[in-house]
Amino acid sequence: VPGYGNIGKVHIRYKPKQPPKPLYGLVLYLFCVSLVLFSWSWSNKWRRQVGVLPCFRQVIKWVDEARIYTESSYGHEKHSDGANISLDSAGHPLIRATSVEDVLFGQGYVHARDRLFQMDFDRMRALGRLSEFYGEQWLSSDFMARAHNFSGQANEDWLAHDEVGKAHLQSFADGINAYLGEKHSLPLEYLAMGMNESSIEFWHPTHSLAILRYFASASSESWELELTRTLVSEMSGGSDLLGVLGLDDEDSALDEDTFLPSISSSAAWVLSGTHTASGRPILSTTLNLEPTAPGALVQNTLVVQGHMHVVGSSIPGVPFVYTGRNENISWSFLPSGLDTEDLFDERIDSVNTSNGIRWQYLQEIAAVETMECAPSNTAAECDTKVREVWADVEVKVEMMKVKENRGRGVVEELPLTLMRTVRGVVVTPMLASVSGSHLQASKRHLALSTVASRHRMDMSALYALNTAATWDDFLEGVERIEAMSLNALYADSSGNIGRTVTGRVPMRAKGHSGHLVSNGVVGEWIGDESAVDADRYTHHPLRRLNPPSGVLGSLPFHMDPKNPLVIAINSALEGSNATLDSIRELECSTSSPSSVALSKLIRRSLQENVWPNGFSDRVLKILGDQDGEDDYLVTSRKPLLLEAFRVQLADLLLDPMHSTALAVRGEAHSPFKRSTMLSSNFDWIGTMLSVNSSPAVERWMEVLGGRGAVIRNALMDAMEWVDARTSSWVSYSYWGDMHGARFAHSLSELEYIGEFLSPGPVTLSGGAWDAPRKTGTDTTTNNHNQDGFGCSLGRHGGSRRCRLTVHRSLFDLSSPKLSYVVNPPGPSGRIGSPHYNSVLSLWAKCELLPIIWTEDDSSESFHVSPFHEVDKNVGDNSEL
Repeated sequence: VPGYGNIGKVHIRYKPKQPPKPLYGLVLYLFCVSLVLFSWSWSNKWRRQVGVLPCFRQVIKWVDEARIYTESSYGHEKHSDGANISLDSAGHPLIRATSVEDVLFGQGYVHARDRLFQMDFDRMRALGRLSEFYGEQWLSSDFMARAHNFSGQANEDWLAHDEVGKAHLQSFADGINAYLGEKHSLPLEYLAMGMNESSIEFWHPTHSLAILRYFASASSESWELELTRTLVSEMSGGSDLLGVLGLDDEDSALDEDTFLPSISSSAAWVLSGTHTASGRPILSTTLNLEPTAPGALVQNTLVVQGHMHVVGSSIPGVPFVYTGRNENISWSFLPSGLDTEDLFDERIDSVNTSNGIRWQYLQEIAAVETMECAPSNTAAECDTKVREVWADVEVKVEMMKVKENRGRGVVEELPLTLMRTVRGVVVTPMLASVSGSHLQASKRHLALSTVASRHRMDMSALYALNTAATWDDFLEGVERIEAMSLNALYADSSGNIGRTVTGRVPMRAKGHSGHLVSNGVVGEWIGDESAVDADRYTHHPLRRLNPPSGVLGSLPFHMDPKNPLVIAINSALEGSNATLDSIRELECSTSSPSSVALSKLIRRSLQENVWPNGFSDRVLKILGDQDGEDDYLVTSRKPLLLEAFRVQLADLLLDPMHSTALAVRGEAHSPFKRSTMLSSNFDWIGTMLSVNSSPAVERWMEVLGGRGAVIRNALMDAMEWVDARTSSWVSYSYWGDMHGARFAHSLSELEYIGEFLSPGPVTLSGGAWDAPRKTGTDTTTNNHNQDGFGCSLGRHGGSRRCRLTVHRSLFDLSSPKLSYVVNPPGPSGRIGSPHYNSVLSLWAKCELLPIIWTEDDSSESFHVSPFHEVDKNVGDNSEL
């Protein structure tokens, strides 16, 4: 550029800027570093739980939150009919309508909105179709569902309902289908499994009945205990070891005039108004099941003006309230301790015919006299022969669809052969071979007979309970429950308390107790009868109303009268001013005294046995008997060692039962499902380890190699386990992990997916051995092995199912608003919902949430109505 007046010049030269070099190398480097860090973090349990999984779960939650947020609002058209749905701050719904059908339509809509994947999963489980969508690991579950024929039974139940019952079930199904018809975004579980909208079938009323059928079957475990008792009897020389140890399901140490024994670890009790500050009864319930996400029950309030106002917990996918209260009464259900199932050892042979192989079973043995016997002749003098009567086995071959590669591969069809005798379905294909036992699958066949399969599931029972006003109304409802054996507790606003048992019990042939697997020919049932009318229970009537003691309950059958919970109940009976807060505090503050007994056992064993160098000193330091150990490590490691030692003792004492590897309900279960629960009760462990016990115990100890070997192995295994998890920098973290509650997602059997979707561990209260029972663990004692230890410390893989308090409720009958319920982890099953795990922190502290009784308790509301065009013929009965 020339300068001004020829004074100076400016020379400008343009040099193009070079484009930036690609950062491919840096990106690749960062990716490789991230992959190494991820592998390093994932390889260690502590780093995985503390670092990796929380980050991934938060990302998954954000993704689902965004998907939910971008959906259109609930802006449904306002109609004269339909249901108004209000939500409280925790996400619990109140559904109000002018008719029962409309309120059930709203309930079905809300269940689908909050628990769609859970309901669909449970439906497929009941229909025996999980393998079709989620992979071969659910084959055993599908076999059991198809063997029981839950689908066919549900269809028969549907046809047996009257028009009112069918209308209720149809309205509930219509509400679910209305939600499906709105094309909402699918829960993330479907996307993780590569599924879309076409994978979700419309809901038929029979699906609710099938879920209820499965629920009834899962709540009964008597046939599993019967099988275990038989195996133990064989191993211990024919003795009834479980009866000697006080673990028999019908030999309870409780006062059965007051407490009905339950086969589950759950507990419920009701106080009359003479012991409460309000002058009205208080009903408390703690339901212990395998902790799952979403929870097993969902809270809701149903209101039909002038006809029904009920609040409580429902089974997802099933209409009405299962356990709860209305304006007049409150009720609670727990699995009973009555034996309603039997296993029969059948003799089945194959016969070659021109049409192929035909299967026959020995139906009966008849005595045939070949000569006339005079009255003076003895039986030996008569020429008598035995004639075997054989009958054809009912054989059904079904083609079952199975998705390969753990739910990610192609679907193929596999033939499934189901066999049934007159006594029941043959379940032997579910059982692995039992060495040295007459129960070998290759030689013998076990037929399962259940009372539930002989009677229909009547939904009108729940409707009657939801609208009941008196004791007589309540009885009318429970007497319609014939297919489920439940302990039912009752209280009403007039001050009455009562109890009864639902269902029917088998009438067995003479000489057949039902405690052991029976020969099918001689042990066949001759019928069944109402449990409350059965002669065998007349010495402690199952039905009682207003006892003089002012208390009734349902407690685990193996619970000792000295158990802390029993002591807590007796403490409440000493006065007349019990309140909801005082009862909650009593339930949450009792503790286990067995740490002293375990410490003494360890010290005696250290003196009597030879141990590796330095082992005794290290153990004594942890127990606090020697100086030199940091106080913090003593505080942290002593309870870990004692609990680990107790669980290892229980595992070793029951080891022969575990080693049979019977897959009675799937690969993750041992035959003795309650061994984890029983490990919490030191009484039976002490009985087995005490010298000069009964002959049955002595024979069993010989099978195990002696008491010294059991104690030595248990202590060394426990110490090894504690050492690996309690270095000074991770001890607190492992304490929180091992004493935390982990809620297994339905897909937890799938690697990675289950871990990403399962909430927890939620650190529970307590930092010492006698930590409060507010941890929500098993009602038998306050120990944490029901969660962390019971699941992860087992000798047989660490996949044992554990039981936690998944439902807790308190109802004061003086006012409907004095009602509190908690169903962890939260009301919603959508991971991105703010209510997915909204109650976990309260539950871990043993706190409860007030129920939503009126719209005044709500924070938002919307309206739904059955104006959607729903094809009521979807899922025709013929398909079932």
